[in-house]
Amino acid sequence: MSDTLTDRPLATTQEPAFVRVHGLTKHFHVGRGGLFGGGQKTVRAVDGVCFAIGKGETLALVGESGCGKTTVGRLVLRLIEPTDGTVAIDNCDIGALDDEAMRAFRRRIQIVIQDPFGSLNPRMVVGSIILEPLDVHGVGTPAERRARLAELLDLVGLPRDFAGRFPHELSGGQRQRVGIARALALETDFLVCDEAVSALDVSVQAQIVNLLQSIKKKRRLTYLFISHDLAIVRHVSDRIAVMYLGQIVEIAPKKTLFDAPAHPYTQALLEAVPRARAGERPVAAIAGDVPSPVAPPPGCRFHTRCPHVMDICRQQDPAARDLGGGHYAACHLLADKPVVDQRMPE
Repeated sequence: MSDTLTDRPLATTQEPAFVRVHGLTKHFHVGRGGLFGGGQKTVRAVDGVCFAIGKGETLALVGESGCGKTTVGRLVLRLIEPTDGTVAIDNCDIGALDDEAMRAFRRRIQIVIQDPFGSLNPRMVVGSIILEPLDVHGVGTPAERRARLAELLDLVGLPRDFAGRFPHELSGGQRQRVGIARALALETDFLVCDEAVSALDVSVQAQIVNLLQSIKKKRRLTYLFISHDLAIVRHVSDRIAVMYLGQIVEIAPKKTLFDAPAHPYTQALLEAVPRARAGERPVAAIAGDVPSPVAPPPGCRFHTRCPHVMDICRQQDPAARDLGGGHYAACHLLADKPVVDQRMPE
């Protein structure tokens, strides 16, 4: 990608990119070879994903289940190794780090996952769970760790006496607060929230989202917020990237995306969001199932479900188009807009 694209300012912040992802690709080989094994197949889970996140910004990554959102989150944290592409965090190419350097860098990058109960050791009390990252990295004296524990419990809104409780004694929302406290135990400045509220009741979802927003402002954290829930995303994000079958098809500031979605897939996702007001303009409803990532359709991957499909859609992968104001979409319907790159710009 050219320097002019790479250095293009972010849509909603004047800050330099803190996280920069370029050409991120992950293919999984599945199946068995041999005479009767059916041959090995390749799942194209993530294909050429590009985006950037400014310091203190929240980029939401949305799309249907199976589109590759969670895989992107794990690739960005180098929890799994990419097939191709690069991830740079605070100008550090984390793919180039050796094991020792990556272990040290992990103090700065953490994840909050969907199932808080599954991520907590049922045999450990809350205090030990939260302080475990400090133990692993050998940070602080016993007195400093006790002070840090009290600070973290206060930060996430849990009483200090919860330090002696076990995970099964907590509600789902309380367990998620423990997970957030653990993620922030070290000098974290980048957090991947992977469906962090989807397993919670609606009222508790609002509490956890508000907590994440409050912590972000206090600590000036940077978030990649992965979700399928556009109502939550509308509240928490600065910009939104829409993903379909391993590729980002549209990226824009939050208000722009909700007010003027350009890609038919984005329009269909927004159509599924409950309307707050009557009389809002209808958009095309999505139909059919997501194709298999083992054999994605040629051309535009959405053409098998798109109500506006044209012959070119079946033959040619659409280039990203610049719609202005940090809004980009990859769709042949936008042929009158300037091409920025075959992949979505960073």
